Amino acid sequence: MLNFFLNFVCALLMVTSNTLIKKSIQGIDLSWNGNLLEWINSFLHLLKVPKFWGAILSFFMSIVTWFLILSKQNITTAYPLQISLVFTFTTISGYYFLNERLSISGSIGLCVILLGVFILLKS
Repeated sequence: MLNFFLNFVCALLMVTSNTLIKKSIQGIDLSWNGNLLEWINSFLHLLKVPKFWGAILSFFMSIVTWFLILSKQNITTAYPLQISLVFTFTTISGYYFLNERLSISGSIGLCVILLGVFILLKS
């Protein structure tokens, strides 16, 4: 049960980081237009966004948690579980916090992934 809890926490930290990054870059044009200084300036603007720093902290904490997971679990179980949880939580986060749409086929796919997590945990 501790193994699943660690994977759960790590996935939540990673999804929090990704969601905060997505919210941080809203309104900032990071597309490449051929001007390196302009692109760097746009990127450096992120350093003024508090959500960006929250994303960095959350990302760092997820890495530390992942190291802990790998020290206790087989990667053949830990990695598929981690990816499945991140995919599931990212989809839910996108729907609730970023107002992204979730199609019926996406919902069915999410259920299949959750079924796979359940099967993985039973092995």
